[in-house]
Amino acid sequence: MRKKLLLPVIIILIFTLAIACGKKEAVPQKIGNVEFETIEPDVLKDEALQQWYEESYKTKYTHSVSYVDGYKYMLICAGEMPEEGYGIKITDAKKEDDFIYLSAKLLSPGQDEEVKQQGLYPHLLLRFTEEAELCLLASLDMTEARDQGENNSDCYGGLIGMYIGQADNNFIEIELAPGVDFPGNDEPVVFKLSEDVKEHFQGTGEAQILINENDTVMFDCVKTQQGQWEITEIKSVTL
Repeated sequence: MRKKLLLPVIIILIFTLAIACGKKEAVPQKIGNVEFETIEPDVLKDEALQQWYEESYKTKYTHSVSYVDGYKYMLICAGEMPEEGYGIKITDAKKEDDFIYLSAKLLSPGQDEEVKQQGLYPHLLLRFTEEAELCLLASLDMTEARDQGENNSDCYGGLIGMYIGQADNNFIEIELAPGVDFPGNDEPVVFKLSEDVKEHFQGTGEAQILINENDTVMFDCVKTQQGQWEITEIKSVTL
């Protein structure tokens, strides 16, 4: 009798283990005074959230959405990399006033085996249970990016700040948001405009970059061989 029951029990056990292994749970994390979860895209059940994810994960910068299914969601994206294997890791987090600030770092292939390495578009999908009206902001240290020959340049993506004004045709001044992890972020920083950005900054037509004084901006920048921070992408955003 026991032998006859053994096979069904084994089958049930294998079936249960298969379900458990196939189920992708959210990974809870707490850094500083901020609690959040790292989740996989298949956790998103809302159609609007799924569309938001599909339209955003290949694009640089931070993307966030609030109060869907009782959560806030954030994507931190590095854009396209020259090869597979890059990952993104949260290095710091803090909650101040009406903001949550996250600092993240792009990791090159094999740099941290604990971080899930992704395809050509490394990104991190986060979920928050904060009920208050808080803005989600994140900066991404992209020093490890190997594309376009920037191997030896410091590189940041998704920085947030307030546009102060244009110093001349080549330079603009930005006051970075409190909590943003960036060297020398104690006072407004003067950034050089890359040739591509400068061409459209005060140009006309569809490619024109429309930014007014005191606008909140999000931008990428790299440190040139001359030691100057140069903006490679910038846009006005509404928080």
